[in-house]
Amino acid sequence: MSSKNSLELKVLKILRAAGVQNTSVLVACSGGLDSVVLLQIFSNLSQKLNLKLHSAFVHHGKAKKSVERYRA
Repeated sequence: MSSKNSLELKVLKILRAAGVQNTSVLVACSGGLDSVVLLQIFSNLSQKLNLKLHSAFVHHGKAKKSVERYRA
């Protein structure tokens, strides 16, 4: 079993235990690896849990600071 499937199974168990089924879910996504993976997992699980999935882009404002630091 790949680590992706293992993580997806853990998330599935957590969501079922929390009663997250037959509902709408909003996943905030900054574009970073962690939030993109989270969105992908929710997308993969949306049919199993009967979720209406929505995503929203969240800009933390940190990337600009990082870019400006290296411009010199």
